[in-house]
Amino acid sequence: MLLAALFGRTHRRQGNRTMRTRKRALGLTLILFFAAAAQAQKASGPFTGSHSESFETQDSQGFHTCVPDRIFGGFGELCTPGHTGALITTGWTYLCTVDEHSGERFFGSAYGHAELTFVSPVWRFGGYFATNSGIPGATVRFFDSNDLLLGSAVVSVPADCGWHWNGWQADSGVGFSRIEIIGNEQTGAYIQLDDIEVDADGPQPGAVLCACDAASGWPNGVCGNPGAVGHGCGSGSNPAGCSYTATGSTLGDSIILNALGAAPAQFGLHFQGTSVSGAGAGVPFGDGLRCAGGDVVRIQASVTDSAGASATGVRVGMAGGVGPGDGARFYQFWYRAPAGSPCGSGFNMSNAYELVW
Repeated sequence: MLLAALFGRTHRRQGNRTMRTRKRALGLTLILFFAAAAQAQKASGPFTGSHSESFETQDSQGFHTCVPDRIFGGFGELCTPGHTGALITTGWTYLCTVDEHSGERFFGSAYGHAELTFVSPVWRFGGYFATNSGIPGATVRFFDSNDLLLGSAVVSVPADCGWHWNGWQADSGVGFSRIEIIGNEQTGAYIQLDDIEVDADGPQPGAVLCACDAASGWPNGVCGNPGAVGHGCGSGSNPAGCSYTATGSTLGDSIILNALGAAPAQFGLHFQGTSVSGAGAGVPFGDGLRCAGGDVVRIQASVTDSAGASATGVRVGMAGGVGPGDGARFYQFWYRAPAGSPCGSGFNMSNAYELVW
């Protein structure tokens, strides 16, 4: 029934005076620059973002330039530029021993600083930091989509091999496209990360719900394939599952629905419902959960890119026949996922996303 409904619809004295004037101007420029840089981000307490990474599905063998699989379900990449220092490990002894913050694995750099890049800018970044170098502290630097430095901050990470939360929120109206984490050890290395979080593209206009995780009542997924926190159920190409979020505003019908971490190069469908199935928890459907139910409307068909991402390019409100004052609607992404299909159905679902019009 659901599929039928869906498939149916970025001089010397003067010279000295001039020089002093230029120096004062330069000094003022630098003051303004550093003031702006200082305001580019502010500290953020622990949060659960639109994308989470605990490194549990990553390969723990050997050193690499970049973590072998992209992180955040394909939304980001984590590297040690110019070095093969990236390591996924279950424990690391140097001057002291770091064990995982949660689960069994975490990330660290054995040589060179760590660098995160994202498919699109993020407005919050945070996670748990540790160091086994015996040298406390690190610096984090934030860059925009044009690779211009937005600002920097000190990472509070004592040399105790323990885990310490550090997080920041964009505070200048410009998101972070690249983030460098530079340890105080001479190569910038020996900073470990675990349970890192990002929020994409600014404050969310709605809310994630009906995820394939323990908090939503699905600790084992549909067939032993739970996704990451806030995501859909795991697929053969991405055990973390597909994440579904949105940017924009319902007031101007500028909403963009974003699916990340679906199967790459596969047909998918964004759709809208008037209710949430299964008393808000969803019901098994293929390898995932059918969440958006009731009166179902097709928003847009697409083919995912090589990272398994798909974003709407239509006016969502117009496509769904809704506008301001029409109340809550629920959105989801259906996608083909034939390779290694956990339940054998060949298709899967994202989490659901609620917008109030």
